Amino acid sequence: FGFAGAFNGSSSKIDLGNSQAFSVTNTGEISISLWVKTTDDQGYIYAKGDDSSAKYEHNLELFANGTLKSAIYNSGGGLAASVTSTATVDDGNWHHVVVTIDNGSSMSLYIDNGTPVTTTSWSGTVAYQSTVPFLLGAFEGIPAATSKLNGSLDQIRIYDSAISAACLLYTSD
Repeated sequence: FGFAGAFNGSSSKIDLGNSQAFSVTNTGEISISLWVKTTDDQGYIYAKGDDSSAKYEHNLELFANGTLKSAIYNSGGGLAASVTSTATVDDGNWHHVVVTIDNGSSMSLYIDNGTPVTTTSWSGTVAYQSTVPFLLGAFEGIPAATSKLNGSLDQIRIYDSAISAACLLYTSD
């Protein structure tokens, strides 16, 4: 209580294993809600995939301009859909981030209860990557300099449904 997961940008990560519970294909839907605090300009907030074996499922990436990109991949390893925020999260403050994915239908990215960035365009079908881990703070198989988060994550919640905007109410600290 009172502590967040701290990531150092070089070796820190939390490996939640390769359970199908972290896969979009478990129920066809998934939502991931979390708080992030960083001043860094790149890294992965979370990822289910392994770049060294070219197996990808879904991830949330922090870009150099402080925006976030949520991506999901098709069974051939190509990008099925993605959304990129206009809001930034690299200011050293806590930000509430929610990704909702309804397989084959839509993906939304919410930051601080703002208006979501949503896509309804898909390419292919998402396949369960049973051998790749779900990592917090990193993307397996990508060098640390470009994949590891330098910041903190807290109150991570993973749902087996695409939660609605009404469920996104939060209180800031």
